[in-house]
Amino acid sequence: MKYIYLILNWLFGASFLLLGLVMLFSSPIAGLSLFGCGALLMPPIRSFAFQKTNKQIPSKVRTILISVLLIGFVIVVNHEQNEERQIAAEKRAEEQATQ
Repeated sequence: MKYIYLILNWLFGASFLLLGLVMLFSSPIAGLSLFGCGALLMPPIRSFAFQKTNKQIPSKVRTILISVLLIGFVIVVNHEQNEERQIAAEKRAEEQATQ
């Protein structure tokens, strides 16, 4: 079971890091949120942080932090999409008014 968790940590950690890096250019806050999730999951990053601080984050706390970061990511992306829809609707209304 230990190896399954390790594989899942690597898989999801790398995915979140890459997606966070891509999102960093379009939405910095959302990108940082995903980047944080990836950092909490990747074993080398966790061991580096442990070497520097001599404090290890328990898995339950990591789970809560990742959940909070993912919820924050969803909220930020949803808010940005709503703003884009509103701007597009205003442009359409403006175009219709000029015609």
